[in-house]
Amino acid sequence: MLWIAWLIVAVLCVLIEVQTGTFYFLLLGGAALVSMGFALTGVSLLVQAFIFAGTALLLYAVALPYLKRKLGQRRDAVFPPAGQLVGQTAIVAAEIRPGEVGQAKVNGELWSAVSDETVGVGEQVVIVQVKVTKLVVRKG
Repeated sequence: MLWIAWLIVAVLCVLIEVQTGTFYFLLLGGAALVSMGFALTGVSLLVQAFIFAGTALLLYAVALPYLKRKLGQRRDAVFPPAGQLVGQTAIVAAEIRPGEVGQAKVNGELWSAVSDETVGVGEQVVIVQVKVTKLVVRKG
């Protein structure tokens, strides 16, 4: 039954990764899946925990630099650096409310966006900050 716990951890890590986009939680999810495989064979929880930790360390040491190097180059070629978006204007595509995520379109791309104020669809906003995959905007 421990394999179910590892599966839940892996799914949660992937869901968090979708929000952060940093690869850290994706690799933890991979380590959880490896531990799940060992749980299915019946090894003890202590051994599973060591396998999880060892796999996570190995993935961070080997896979993380590779992913950042390979995908980092592609991302720079396709998307402008986040700093270039600050100060630009965007059009709200899905209403943004304080504490909730909406959407804004900038340079033809749809981004998740947050704001301290309610901004309706079609309104123009100014990008104040970029937090990984989310724009922080204000009415402009």
